[in-house]
Amino acid sequence: MEVFKSKVVGLNRIFALISHSKKGHNNRKLRALTRDRLYKVLNIPDDPDMPQYFYDLCSQEESVLDIVVKIGGRFFN
Repeated sequence: MEVFKSKVVGLNRIFALISHSKKGHNNRKLRALTRDRLYKVLNIPDDPDMPQYFYDLCSQEESVLDIVVKIGGRFFN
């Protein structure tokens, strides 16, 4: 449960950053948010116990925004 909470906190940070950037602020920060940083913000451990879903999603060649949308849908649908 603690890991799940940390991922939700990470998601909230990302969504807040995206929401803020839509207002014309911090676009540079949003562009700098690479998959590796998304991985760290979501606090996903790099070990065999990591959910396969996140491993597959983060290893795909998709934009960070697409990844965030998919992860958000997974948590909030």
